[in-house]
Amino acid sequence: MQQSKQIIFRFRIALFLLPLFCGGEKAAAQDYSLAERLGYSAELMAEGFGEDHSFLTLDVRLRFALSPYFSVFVPFDGSELLYDKRGAKHYDFAVKSGLGLRINHGLHSNGELAASLAGLSTIGEANENYWQLRLMGEYVMPASSRYRSICAIGVEYLAPYGPSSRFGGFYLVVSLGIFL
Repeated sequence: MQQSKQIIFRFRIALFLLPLFCGGEKAAAQDYSLAERLGYSAELMAEGFGEDHSFLTLDVRLRFALSPYFSVFVPFDGSELLYDKRGAKHYDFAVKSGLGLRINHGLHSNGELAASLAGLSTIGEANENYWQLRLMGEYVMPASSRYRSICAIGVEYLAPYGPSSRFGGFYLVVSLGIFL
């Protein structure tokens, strides 16, 4: 009896999802507003000035606009970490991902001011595993072509997890990149 209820429940879910799989791709291709809501940016970030640890990070964000002024994004970061700079100078590469929110305000000059908040964590096993919370103030320059330049400054909080705890705390972040 219990098994037949599970089969019926799965069948109902399949019937509900079938139109999404069959017609969703065609509808998405015809809905230009969906294409306008998607975007990405790529930024090169320098973090942790004057500390015993510093990072050089390539941050790529895949963005979906919920409204003209609010969007969610998934950041993918590759970071080269230099720690124990005053001593043995250890290097470590970490890949991070997470979720973020972005609030923006368009300017009359076609530029844009924005604030973003992202939470990330290392993916896989690195020598140094950590999670971070990053708050950024961003300026997107007016468009002179399809791509626009972006510059940002902010602060992030890092907390290590796992067997090591060599670093943690607040770090200054500066970034430059492209925005689409």
